[in-house]
Amino acid sequence: MRTLRTMTEEEKQILKDQYNDMIKNYVAPLLKSAGFKKKRTNFHTVAGDVDWCISVYKDRWGIDEDYRALDFSIRVGVTCAEYQMYARGTIREFPSADECPLSAETGMFKEKKHINESFKFRLNHDYAKTKDLVCSTLKDYVLPTLDKIRHKEDFLEYIITYSLPWYKRLLRTINTKILKKPDNRIFHVYDSNLYYIYMICGKYKEAKALKKKIIRQRKRLGFTFDPMD
Repeated sequence: MRTLRTMTEEEKQILKDQYNDMIKNYVAPLLKSAGFKKKRTNFHTVAGDVDWCISVYKDRWGIDEDYRALDFSIRVGVTCAEYQMYARGTIREFPSADECPLSAETGMFKEKKHINESFKFRLNHDYAKTKDLVCSTLKDYVLPTLDKIRHKEDFLEYIITYSLPWYKRLLRTINTKILKKPDNRIFHVYDSNLYYIYMICGKYKEAKALKKKIIRQRKRLGFTFDPMD
């Protein structure tokens, strides 16, 4: 049976330094060249009438001593001032990706979608390989997709929701699997967020139907108030 050796503080610091160096000297310059501003490990810019947000998150457990590695993920979000006022009653000047109604990890931007893509710096492994993979993911997949989402009306093209009628879901399946049309859907959206998106996009009929569905679900769980008021 293999005996695991506890990492020294110096070894842990090597991984932390690699992570910090990647953000400071590679990710930050790449995103700043695309117009983003940096606040700690969050990046934000306004494009058209929407906000693009990219956040880098270290694994909540910290360094994995079993694998002698530091895991991290990158989350991408899209929001807009109108949505924030409608849903939150206030506008955040520098929202993080997980505060956005449209939010997904970088793997969802690739042709073969991966809902929980993460990256890893491992002790005594090639640092440049991971760093280059992160930068190419942002440059080749994330930024080109974000460039197509510049108005609130673009939101609906990129969300994954099961609130659509069955025939619309079937049509999307036919388009992507039979006609080989690209599937732009990236962001899983909660029904409550989708309701506000419908409202700001003027889809009042869809919003009304979705609100009824949400209230029915809440009542089954024992809630007696209107969650959208």
